[in-house]
Amino acid sequence: MASPIAIVVDSTADLPKHIADERQIYVVPEYVLWGTESFRDGVDLEAEPFYWRLKTDPVMPKTSQPSPADFLKAFQTAVEETKAESVICLCLSADLSGTYNSAMQAKDQVDFPVRVIDCRTASMPLAFLALTAADGRDGGRPATEIERFIRTCLPKTNIFFTVSSLDYLHRGGRIGGAQRLIGDTLKIKPILTVIDGKVAAKESVRTQKRATQRMIELIDEISQGQEIWRLGVMHGMIPDEAKALLDQIQERYHPDTLLVNNAGPAVATHVGPGCLGIAYQLK
Repeated sequence: MASPIAIVVDSTADLPKHIADERQIYVVPEYVLWGTESFRDGVDLEAEPFYWRLKTDPVMPKTSQPSPADFLKAFQTAVEETKAESVICLCLSADLSGTYNSAMQAKDQVDFPVRVIDCRTASMPLAFLALTAADGRDGGRPATEIERFIRTCLPKTNIFFTVSSLDYLHRGGRIGGAQRLIGDTLKIKPILTVIDGKVAAKESVRTQKRATQRMIELIDEISQGQEIWRLGVMHGMIPDEAKALLDQIQERYHPDTLLVNNAGPAVATHVGPGCLGIAYQLK
């Protein structure tokens, strides 16, 4: 069935493939650069082999944004396959990557309307925003209205997460050296979030158990009685811990949508194995 709007998102959303396929959301992969090798996130390199290699390879990977040509191809493919009249493209924060700029360059090379949104976040919150756009499309909303609604959702959609080591964030330039030194020296578990489009420390606790509990408390505090629309657990190949956290938040909040997924290679390059987070979207 033809759709007037095609939805495109970059792969840092870590949207499970079966959901992306089911909701007709097109994913543009980031690149993972490992020595002389280049991999497309989630295409040439899946999460499980990525984490295994991350633990054993002395060479550390880096990431690179999709090129304007990658976005151009995605826009054209999405329009051709869905018979859409326009595209809404959602990108991770422009302060974390050049992905948004690549998408903006690509939009000027097509002869149909493309709305590119800097979502000021990354990882699973980006997936929630893509699902929000798909809801609007499936509900017959015009592109202008969907974009407007997405922008009202930005301050209501975010993530709290912990990492097993701050080394990965520090190496990728996503967190300052002083914060890394404090965390590593005192063995403090930082609870991180995204503020103004950048990774920032929310607070610190002493243990992983306390960090997990505190993230749940922060969801309570941020919601303040507002209905929680979507929740998700992002993790770095620690399925048992992720399942335990998923069960807790499902029983506590009963969201309309509940997702769990590994942080994919592009995100995990910066947060490392053992990361654990709760993503949320308020109504």
